[in-house]
Amino acid sequence: MGLNAQVMIFSAVAKGGKATYIGDIPASASELEDGTYKDIQQSGDSIYENVYRIESTKVVTLIPGK
Repeated sequence: MGLNAQVMIFSAVAKGGKATYIGDIPASASELEDGTYKDIQQSGDSIYENVYRIESTKVVTLIPGK
């Protein structure tokens, strides 16, 4: 897998639903105890931390890279 690999996230209802694309998260992200996902990347001398939450209709970035 490449450094920029992403996992596509889909949402579907339990009975007879159609899956709908709602976003993606980095494949290297780790699931935390509270159900969010954290990804840490290094580029040169900078380190970027992003935290994502998967909701029923979208993937939300809670902490943008810094």
